Parts: sequence; structure tokens; C-alpha cells
Amino acid sequence: GSPSRPLAQARRPCFRGLGSVVPPGKHIGMISALRTGLRTQRAVSARHFAAAAGRKPKSVDGTLEGRYATALFSAATSGKDNLKAVYGDLQNFRTAMHESNEFKLAMESPGVDYKIKIQVIDDVTKKIGLSPESQNFFKILCENKRSFMIEKCIDVFESYYRDEMGQIVCRVTSAAELASPQKDKVKTALQTRAGADKQLIVDYDVNPSLLGGIVVKMGDKVFDFSVNAKLERLQSTLLAPIA
Repeated sequence: GSPSRPLAQARRPCFRGLGSVVPPGKHIGMISALRTGLRTQRAVSARHFAAAAGRKPKSVDGTLEGRYATALFSAATSGKDNLKAVYGDLQNFRTAMHESNEFKLAMESPGVDYKIKIQVIDDVTKKIGLSPESQNFFKILCENKRSFMIEKCIDVFESYYRDEMGQIVCRVTSAAELASPQKDKVKTALQTRAGADKQLIVDYDVNPSLLGGIVVKMGDKVFDFSVNAKLERLQSTLLAPIA
């Protein structure tokens, strides 16, 4: 075989190495190598991930978190499309982190050795179940000492997934709770604007400071129809110098 590369070289491209799924049997050897600190075994493991990739997200985030999320997206869409399963894994993993401070600290703390973090991921996999792509993804983040970015990576992957599925997140904020018929009218108007091919995920919130009307955040666009905004515009008009 080819000579082993230094660990630093093997680690550098690791975030790109999610193109294939490591067969379950290989995990044993990989983790064993990580625990015994065999540099050559680590290099082989790192290279093993570099294989044929799947699709890229429709819109790529150029941040470091985005690069990891893009690698996972590519892995999830190569061969058998596991995108929905991976998305579900990430949602469950994030929920587990929110529900357990101990688990969150174990994942995010730089003081916890990455080998311990990998063991924790194995334990979590047994309890909640993770697809091989997701399991490999979390382990690579730990090995590369990037586990503190897990939640940000999940956020970016979620945006990739929703874009792929034609989902648009909308937040409707009103001065008082909207009645069901009002919510239906708002959702109908939003659906008309988004298009019939889009799936809307609508959340409703209440903010009394709006005084009346609503504020709609639709994707990255904001539409302010609140009384408060109208008053602010009126005030600006009245305070403007007369030409």
C-alpha cells in the first residue's frame, strides 16, 4: 500500500471525507485505531471516507460549518438517498443535547477528550439510532476537534434540507393571538405568494408591542404590517424637513 501520511495531513481533508459510508465492521477498527493512537491506522481511516459523493445543496454555505454540512449532505445523497433519515438523526441529536446538559457539555467542551466523545456517540447511537452517515459525521467532528460546532452544523444542514424539499419557514407575529380563521387567511396568502410547489412551515407568535396588525418573516424576507410600523413611518414623515 501507499505510505501513511502524517496525522495533520490526514485530518485536513477529513470534513470532505463523508462521501461514502463506512461499513459497520470498519467502525470497530477505526475506533480501535483512534483509541490506541496508531497514526497509520488513522490515516487509512481518514482516506477511507474519501469516495464518490452525491448531490450538493442548492445553495452552499461557505462557512466552516457549512463545509461540514455540505459534506454530510453529499454523503446522504450518494447511492441510496438517505437525506430524510439523516435529517431526522440530526433533529433527534439536537433534541438530546437540549434535553441533557451533561450530554451537551460532553459534546461541546474542549476539555473532554475526543475518544470519550466518540464513545458517547456510540452509546447515543445504540439508544436513539443513527444512520451510518450521521454517526460518521459526528465522529469526524469529534476527531477534528470541531464538536463545539455541532449545533451550527445542524442548523446549516437543516437549511439545506428545507431548500431541497421546497420548505419555507414563516413566522407570523401579531399583537394578540390570531383566531383560527385569521391564521387560515394568513397561511393562504403566504402560500399564494410562495407558490403551490412550496411547503410552508408556519409558526405563530404574539408581541403586544406591535399594537395591532402583523409582522411576517418568510424565509429571509420580512413584511411589516403592524400598527407600530405604520406609526413609526408616520412619525418619520412628520419629522422630515418640509421641502
